[in-house]
Amino acid sequence: RGLECTESALNRGRQIQEKEEMKVNPFYDDLAAGGIIHSLEKLQQHHSNEVYQKVSNIIDTYFMEPMESEPLVK
Repeated sequence: RGLECTESALNRGRQIQEKEEMKVNPFYDDLAAGGIIHSLEKLQQHHSNEVYQKVSNIIDTYFMEPMESEPLVK
């Protein structure tokens, strides 16, 4: 249940971010300060594949910055 709440909060924050044209999710700092990133990282070691998949999806969706391609030749 906690993972669903976390994902719901992050999703709502993303909606606000897009609507208000904000640079970051407005809920990110509060969730990070509450230790959510550490908790999600620990849950990646969970014995349940369902939990692992849910956590991986949350991390990939809300915490991974898109990587910008660097030119191979400068």
